[in-house]
Amino acid sequence: MLQQAYAALPEQLATIVQRYKQGMSVGCKPTVALIKYMESSGATVQQLQQQLAPLIAAEQAFSYTGSLSGCTAEASTSTGVLAAPGQGLPGMQSADQQGLAAPAAQHAEMSGLAPLQQQLKKKHPQQIQPLQQQPQQPMHDQQQQPCIARLLSNIELVQETLSGMNQWDGFKQVAWGNLEMWYSHDTVNQRQLVKARTVLDEPIVHAVCLAREFDLVPSWNPAILDSRELKAYSPSELLIYILSWCPWPLPCGEVLNYALGVDLLDTKDRCVLLATNTPSEEQLQSIAVPQHPRTLRMIMHAGGFKFIPLPPDPAKPNVQRMEAIVLMSMDAKKFVIPDTIISFLLKIFAPLVYKSVMKVLGSIFHQKNGRVSAGGEVPKHSALLDRLESRPEYGALHRHCCKYIESLV
Repeated sequence: MLQQAYAALPEQLATIVQRYKQGMSVGCKPTVALIKYMESSGATVQQLQQQLAPLIAAEQAFSYTGSLSGCTAEASTSTGVLAAPGQGLPGMQSADQQGLAAPAAQHAEMSGLAPLQQQLKKKHPQQIQPLQQQPQQPMHDQQQQPCIARLLSNIELVQETLSGMNQWDGFKQVAWGNLEMWYSHDTVNQRQLVKARTVLDEPIVHAVCLAREFDLVPSWNPAILDSRELKAYSPSELLIYILSWCPWPLPCGEVLNYALGVDLLDTKDRCVLLATNTPSEEQLQSIAVPQHPRTLRMIMHAGGFKFIPLPPDPAKPNVQRMEAIVLMSMDAKKFVIPDTIISFLLKIFAPLVYKSVMKVLGSIFHQKNGRVSAGGEVPKHSALLDRLESRPEYGALHRHCCKYIESLV
């Protein structure tokens, strides 16, 4: 039956799916391969779903009998983080399993955020204290079996995220300068959307590392109270948890996202994309979700980070540059954040987070190049730098970006 299903597929599509199912194509590679196939053949996601329906049905039949794990109904609304082309990370482990340091106070001090974090702790001890008592939950140390249904849902997530980033109807610009921001309250689809754009004199791999290492986010972003990886479907598909601070009397925003990372530099979109959205209830059935007081679970639609390589500035020919675009799409069917709160967060916290990102990029990732941090001293240890150096996919991504930038000159 399976042989007949593969034989009925176009040769290129059959090869992509077979390599994926056999574990020969891992990380973001199968998603990128399918996107490139769709670009060359003109096929749509709906057409792929029809062509692959027999294989998906076989997957589900195997999963029901226990012969194949990790490929149940959870794949129906999945979304994913980055493994660069050609670099799989079978059995990706958590920071604790790799012996890497957890976020430390020295990172906050280095980035100049310690005063604000201490102020938040004094004003809201009931929100901060429980986080110190809960140990980081380890990620699953084994990848889930390849799942065609989840792979197709990844394609849908990529398309929806890129489409949302290119949609400007109804947006109003609320910030200018180095960090441009736009806001839209879509009452038709009941969504609240925020977009941001900036240009950074940094390699893309640094921004990807900063966004990808979720469990380290609280060490440099004072607005994030808790952030962790709950499950790894593959090196490029993670289930993540984020708890963000909100001013009293609002509850703290709790987000559960499925995060997907793809290197699209060889496609028509010419970018590196980190796309996220809220997973289905089926995906969360076997997940131990952190419990914190006074929280509100936010439902997120397709959004994330888009990093675009730019040609070098003639004045700084050896410095890599990129355009970074951020999209956040919040569901407003059950809970609407007041526009006044949105305005406060965009005007106060967004610039603060931007400055935090710039400090981290400028001080941590350049310490071995002899660049002095804002505080005047190069930090002796950085968990982010450890991750950047220990994960081979970051090196592969950086080499691919360098090759792409050379083609722009």
